[in-house]
Amino acid sequence: MRPQVFAPLTALTLFTCHEQPLAPSSAAGLTLTLSVTRSAIRGGEPDTITVALANTTNQIVSLHFASGCQLLPYITNDRGSLVLPAGGAWVCTANLSQLDLAAGDRRTSTFVWTGSTEFASEMPLLPLPAGTYSIYATLSAQEVHLAANPVPVQLR
Repeated sequence: MRPQVFAPLTALTLFTCHEQPLAPSSAAGLTLTLSVTRSAIRGGEPDTITVALANTTNQIVSLHFASGCQLLPYITNDRGSLVLPAGGAWVCTANLSQLDLAAGDRRTSTFVWTGSTEFASEMPLLPLPAGTYSIYATLSAQEVHLAANPVPVQLR
């Protein structure tokens, strides 16, 4: 009986971790930040999101991940509901991955958001209603869990 109770609780815990950043933005000499080029956009206009992981130590840091996903952005609406990624979770490759950062090094990933349920791509994009959205990013390695401070963007 216990495995049946434990499995739904585990699934609920994993789901809620994706909705709100619960980890610090800095730990173990690493800092995760997020910035946007514009704090207000009209639907269809591009806003570039930059997620950066900095190694502030004086030695190499190796991070190990349970999948190919490393720096992951999320967008919530003004009610706190996750709107991106659509469906609530990223689809990641099922392979172990590693990220090595030299002393003082920084790794960045950029994403272009146009006020829709997906990042800019050739896929059909579903526009979101006007409002204030919060963008944050997470990193979940075996060694450390980080969440960048949320950045608000006004969608007009």
